[in-house]
Amino acid sequence: MLYLPSDDSQTLPNHEADSFWNVFKLCQQGANLHIVGFSTYGYNGAWDTSASTTVVTPYSIPPKNTWGLEDVRFTKAESEDYISRFCTTYFDLEEDDTTLLQEYVVNTTAYHPGLVAYFMDKIQDHFFSDRKYGKKLTFERIFLYLKSYEFYIAIGNEARACKALYHLTDEEAKVCDMVFHGVSSRIPLQSREALRLLKTGLLSVQNEQLDFTAPYLRVLYLQQRYGSSLRAKKPPEDFKAFLKGTFTIMDANTIRNSSSVGTDGRILERLWQMEFYRAATSLLPYDVHISPDVGARWGSRGYLDFWVDDDRCWAIELLRDGSDAPGHKHRFEDGGIYARIKKRTKEWAIIDIRNPGLSNKRPAYNGGNWVNVYCQENWDSVIIDYGEGEQTSVCLMGGQVG
Repeated sequence: MLYLPSDDSQTLPNHEADSFWNVFKLCQQGANLHIVGFSTYGYNGAWDTSASTTVVTPYSIPPKNTWGLEDVRFTKAESEDYISRFCTTYFDLEEDDTTLLQEYVVNTTAYHPGLVAYFMDKIQDHFFSDRKYGKKLTFERIFLYLKSYEFYIAIGNEARACKALYHLTDEEAKVCDMVFHGVSSRIPLQSREALRLLKTGLLSVQNEQLDFTAPYLRVLYLQQRYGSSLRAKKPPEDFKAFLKGTFTIMDANTIRNSSSVGTDGRILERLWQMEFYRAATSLLPYDVHISPDVGARWGSRGYLDFWVDDDRCWAIELLRDGSDAPGHKHRFEDGGIYARIKKRTKEWAIIDIRNPGLSNKRPAYNGGNWVNVYCQENWDSVIIDYGEGEQTSVCLMGGQVG
């Protein structure tokens, strides 16, 4: 007996597999049932929050008789053969273009069979009319499509593992954060969050630790969690999450290679302002705006670095390496040039971004509305210090957002 249930959640009602298990129970009453092959992937209950259960089977299947995603990945030869045959059947690609497509799909999906098939099917659908009318197809055109907003939206809405990104609980998001930052060894594999994420196909067990099932899913997670040039779909939950997310999206490579330095070799405050604005804009949805140089609107003589609207009323002022720290602090005090702006804020912060050479030098202020950001060696990460022992370490991942 071989049973392969439909894994298209949009066409299959959430019946909790009763149609299969009723037949299975009948077969068990006889003596002729010997072999059962049962395949399921992305089952509704694993990721659909409307489902009443995440239990796929009432029958106890011994672990030795089960396969996970890692057991069914394509081999290198299998994936290349699949893509080559697909291209021969549906595309008129040059041999070099076929090779480039094989390399890109394999590197992006890590031999994930479902994603390999999805990529190829979407390419076929997208370029169907071009092939119909004899328009030449090249790897360059395919690559631009796979990097397009259209493909990003399609895979987010259709691919089962990607759908899980829209249903993550806070605890599951924390698990994915730990996986993303390379500390998945701290996550119990039998925890409720880990088991659910494994069932969705977003994560799998690799070398006895959790990891994203494919590099492409890692990028999608980062974009969904922290936003990108595509803009986040949900705003950060609070002010500190906004600050952490903004630094996460900053690009360490841009900072390292910038020529925006003073005569003393230190990075200028203007670079930090521009990088903060770029990252923060990516983190916020299209209907939430961050404005630079705010002041005149409310009768202030000064120009606050940034203001986030949409009833959040967040105010941010930047400085670097403690330059004129007392002056920056005075701007928010009674009689200061930002006093009128401060009255309209719900949360605000003065952020002192300190270069790696100042790691052992005591900052001018600490705590309250003063936040010290300690850049680490080679600008790869920062430590955000809110004062009173509250710190968080953040990797600058902006250059890795797809």
